[in-house]
Amino acid sequence: MSEVLCLRFVPICRLAVVTSFFHDQMKIIFKQFSIISVVCMQHSSRNIRIIGGTDSSPGEWPWQVSLHVKLSRRRHLCGGSIISNQWILTAAHLKCTKNNMEAIRYYVGRVEDILQKVTVPLMSKEECQARYRKRRIDDKEICAGYDEGGKDACKGDSGGPLSCRHEEVWYLVGITSWGEGCARPRQPGVYTKVVEFSDWILEKTT
Repeated sequence: MSEVLCLRFVPICRLAVVTSFFHDQMKIIFKQFSIISVVCMQHSSRNIRIIGGTDSSPGEWPWQVSLHVKLSRRRHLCGGSIISNQWILTAAHLKCTKNNMEAIRYYVGRVEDILQKVTVPLMSKEECQARYRKRRIDDKEICAGYDEGGKDACKGDSGGPLSCRHEEVWYLVGITSWGEGCARPRQPGVYTKVVEFSDWILEKTT
């Protein structure tokens, strides 16, 4: 499996993978918390194949990160994707102010919770809009999910990657954004469409 995560060219994919650090007991009210740490998945050369489960193997998604805030203890706030040796891409509503940049910490190694993964089918804007009649799906969003429900991103997954593999190269297709509930029938997950922001990302990171 390649570890390259690309932004500019998005191939035609039918399925994409969502990864998440979310665990059920976590409840966080989103405020302007200071981001204090970034926890990266450990790269591993071990080939551990998971069959019929949702646990990821160590090093399977080396670009996935968990952004933490300090409340009574460090807790996962949201996900993100490493897009270069200096930059992490996450959701727009999460930010770190200039005066607390020195509080950021970076850890490489094992994390306490096992990274979860799920494969979901991508759908066209028209298909998605037909399912969200009361909300507008714009050109900067992409949807993914099963009509029968049961598999989806959920609360706490904001900012995490929607990834797609084409010819052994992984592409960052979306950033986990919103949805109506979690894994409901005919209520797909909605993601920020990364290709629509690729020029801006490249401008800011190069």
